[in-house]
Amino acid sequence: MTSTPVTEHRAPPAERGGVAARRVVMRWAWRMFRHEWHQQLLVLSLLTVAMAATTMGLGLAANTRSTEAATFGTADLLITIPGSDPNLTADIAASKTSFGSVEVIEHQQVAVPGSANPIDLRAEDPLGAYGHPMLRLDAGRYPSGPDEVAVTNRVATIFNLRIGNA
Repeated sequence: MTSTPVTEHRAPPAERGGVAARRVVMRWAWRMFRHEWHQQLLVLSLLTVAMAATTMGLGLAANTRSTEAATFGTADLLITIPGSDPNLTADIAASKTSFGSVEVIEHQQVAVPGSANPIDLRAEDPLGAYGHPMLRLDAGRYPSGPDEVAVTNRVATIFNLRIGNA
């Protein structure tokens, strides 16, 4: 067996660190910019307009207030009395005496197992003096007894409910 020694030949290191190559690339980039600056300006302008419109839209959406009718109907005053108040009936009677026409809406939030968002549970007259703008009937009819309930599409989906379910 004979072995032949092989010597490795390396290219000599660049003396100036590739400055010539960088200069060529910079010249090429400058020529491309000079020839296509219209397109680059157009893209930059479109991006600026899109960002400005998005920022303004988000600002308007975040600062838009809902109407008072959506919050508590057509009433001028909202009185909140806790349901655990032992004088609840007396407080409602005093409100009727002080303000005249009063609509009582029972309200509580019910936690849904497995969900971070609770469900709003309200007991109110759909044809009440002040609360009717807060309700909309999409299908079926309003509940007519204590064993019936009206639900939103979201609640119906969560609990897999259909019109007429018992």
